[in-house]
Amino acid sequence: MPELSKSPFDALKSAETRPSLSYLLLYPAAKAFAVVWLWAMGGLRSAGQHRVPSRGGLLILANHRSEADPIVMQAALRRRIRFVAKQELFSMKIWGAVIRWFRAIPID
Repeated sequence: MPELSKSPFDALKSAETRPSLSYLLLYPAAKAFAVVWLWAMGGLRSAGQHRVPSRGGLLILANHRSEADPIVMQAALRRRIRFVAKQELFSMKIWGAVIRWFRAIPID
């Protein structure tokens, strides 16, 4: 009997994608920083929070109006989210470390 193909999401379920202790402890601080930063920049209004499930699968597609989109989405949503990023960004020294810490998923 032929083997069933694996789901592309199997990698997300593997042990290496489990969050580190530093991520679990510092994520709320990073989110608070984003909220304060946006407040200082003029505030943030969010609509449609009732449509975002508190857990389970969710796909958010931003149209990248600015480089601050990930920060804005992180601050606006009540739940933890992960991002996808171009593979090339992971090779950048500082930015690559930041997006790896936030558990971004590399794509080609």
